[in-house]
Amino acid sequence: IESGKTEMEIKKVALISFTEEVIKELEPLLKQKELKTEIITKEKELPEVDYDASMLRQIVTNLLSNSIRYTNDKGTIQVIIEKTPGSVVYSVKDDGIGIPENQRSKIFGKFFRAENAVSKVPDGSGLGLSLVKSLVELNKGTIWFETPANWVDKAGKEVKKGTVFHFTIPLSAEQNKK
Repeated sequence: IESGKTEMEIKKVALISFTEEVIKELEPLLKQKELKTEIITKEKELPEVDYDASMLRQIVTNLLSNSIRYTNDKGTIQVIIEKTPGSVVYSVKDDGIGIPENQRSKIFGKFFRAENAVSKVPDGSGLGLSLVKSLVELNKGTIWFETPANWVDKAGKEVKKGTVFHFTIPLSAEQNKK
């Protein structure tokens, strides 16, 4: 990726069915921790996006795997897909351990792992989020996160915290009309 010699194979991707496939692949890990997953979208129908499917699989798998690793047993992971003017915002939200405030600026750095992540799950290279950022940017998107990601109940009371990673998938003018 860094050499700029990465070849891309752009295809039409239906995000909901694509996400369902990735979640199905991660099912053993989800069951082991008894995690609940939800796919949420406000749109009745999302446009197919033009993306390198293998790169998108790496991005989504990495974000979901991180959520699985750093969410306590019986937690919740949501994938939220929203169409906005010019792009689709794809978000992975968990009610896990979050990212300490003093380490947030380093989260996309190579070989970086937050202290609370290392203590919860000692193994890991610290390359996953750096790779995700590179792949998102290679596909002309942006990535950011929020932590804590507040979870509120129906009465508006905060019930738990976690992290949400968002990335954009640019839409063509034709896709933007749908």
